[in-house]
Amino acid sequence: MSTRRIVRDMCLALAVGVLLCGGAACVRHNRHAATEQGKTADAVQADNAGSAAAQPDADSPDAKEVKRLQKAADKGNVKAQSALGRMYVQGQGVPQDYAKAAELLQKAADKGDVKAQVTLAAMYGMGQGVPQDYAKAAELLQKAADKGEPQAQALLGRMYAAGAGVTKDVTKGCELLRKAAAKGEPSAPEGIGVFCGGDKGADASDSGSAADSQKEQQ
Repeated sequence: MSTRRIVRDMCLALAVGVLLCGGAACVRHNRHAATEQGKTADAVQADNAGSAAAQPDADSPDAKEVKRLQKAADKGNVKAQSALGRMYVQGQGVPQDYAKAAELLQKAADKGDVKAQVTLAAMYGMGQGVPQDYAKAAELLQKAADKGEPQAQALLGRMYAAGAGVTKDVTKGCELLRKAAAKGEPSAPEGIGVFCGGDKGADASDSGSAADSQKEQQ
């Protein structure tokens, strides 16, 4: 599985209310998906441009929520920093601003907010507002996964299975994916099918590793 596929899968799996897509990889995927649905690529591009250019109404509920969150975030409120950062990612109530989003999410992630950690990991995976860095993405996902966050477990599992940002370890990747699936994470079953081949695939991988170890001992 290529690293580019991992980036695409991050776009699809790491939703923060809407798909976290804006990078070139996601734009290409959106065009392909739209074409399959009978919508032209030009129409998708126009939609993306219109969404980015839209300015929020200062009196809208979202804009009022932004003001409330901004006051709390300025006082160091972790939940407010996380929520406001995700709003900047989406362009919800504010102009879309990945750099501002990353700044706020980093503050919340440093304080242990799992939603901020997962969202910021996606941004590092795609190079949105921060330099593209798969190792950093994996580091953030690990922190969230250690707290039992299923979305982080599923994505980190894919990264281990593919060797993206971490040393490739299919067994560990499949273990994480199964943990996420057991918690109902919708992206996990596909990952199991792609990387683990179902339970038999994981068993085969484990058997293969055992066989390799026996050969090394002989």
